[in-house]
Amino acid sequence: MKMNDAINLINKCLHQYVNTIENKQLRQAIDYALFPGGKRLRPLLLLLTLADFGINQEMGIYIAVALEMIHTYSLIHDDLPAMDDDDFRRGKASLHKQFSEAVAILAGDALLSDAFGFITKSPLEATTITKIVALISQKTGSNGMVQGQMMDISDNHLLNEQFITLMNSRKTGDLFMVALQGAGLIAKVDEKFYLQLGEIALSLGLAFQIKDDLDDYSHEQAFEPNTFVALFGQAKARDLFIYYRELTFERIKSYLGENNLYDFAKRIL
Repeated sequence: MKMNDAINLINKCLHQYVNTIENKQLRQAIDYALFPGGKRLRPLLLLLTLADFGINQEMGIYIAVALEMIHTYSLIHDDLPAMDDDDFRRGKASLHKQFSEAVAILAGDALLSDAFGFITKSPLEATTITKIVALISQKTGSNGMVQGQMMDISDNHLLNEQFITLMNSRKTGDLFMVALQGAGLIAKVDEKFYLQLGEIALSLGLAFQIKDDLDDYSHEQAFEPNTFVALFGQAKARDLFIYYRELTFERIKSYLGENNLYDFAKRIL
């Protein structure tokens, strides 16, 4: 599977979505948030896993694009003054700085809501779509991604390895899990394989997050409380990254072989 073709298809669908937004300011804000965009990791994880199952990307493209919309909503809301209060995202002003806080909130709300509408366009069987929607709700809601953000902003916690691992598994790993297990639902894998896809997502998410912490490491960030580098120091954080990276490679190789997902994991880690 050619990655550039997959990215082009993802972006084409996102552009089509943006063009359906009637309100000009909302359309401009969502376009600003989605493009040029990041690496499109989450939709690519789903499509590449489908490719390893021998399933055409057209069967998963609407689910994949919905994941990118949900991910973008989460970034918009994370950047808000009431959350992480970040002024920049992907090398440009964050959405609430470029437009306004109110517009940013509404843009995030729209992306989350519209993502589920996008899923209904999928050619998949209704029973499969229902399972995927349930998975997304579970992994992005109060016991998933939102829980991770709640843990991140809470002052009332004991910072230790268990806490930071769970927090990052929820904030980052749970959408990775939707991508991989969502592909499993589309491919109709058995329960054992479905859980194995979750194992890949868990170690991949932790490796990716620790790598991100290491890449962003600076003197100022070292004192931010909820990063692996701040808790363990740079050397141990790197050891943890290597551990989860190699565990991810081992799991993918064992469960799916050295194919599309394996090559992609090698590229991003």
